[in-house]
Amino acid sequence: MLTVEVKLNGQIIAEATLQNESGLAHVSTYFCRWVEGPCDELGIPAASGRFLIKRHARRQSAWALVARAVVEILGQLPTSGRGSVQPDAAAPSTPPPPKPRR
Repeated sequence: MLTVEVKLNGQIIAEATLQNESGLAHVSTYFCRWVEGPCDELGIPAASGRFLIKRHARRQSAWALVARAVVEILGQLPTSGRGSVQPDAAAPSTPPPPKPRR
């Protein structure tokens, strides 16, 4: 079983567990349960869910499985109001391409 914990200031605010359902086959299915507690500091309500990740090739970094789980979890989060997935307004934008020289 793979457990992922998300901490804010040392305190767990979200967790996911991924259980291999395929007897550790080279290409496996994982059952995931996740929970996110309410976090007043971030304005996030409690949420939870579960899903299957199918046809995951095990012979790669554990981060590949975590990435697949995160994508699915983000798809299950509320899409409006508190807790919605929002682009980071502070994130730098891509610089414009250089102007051609004449």
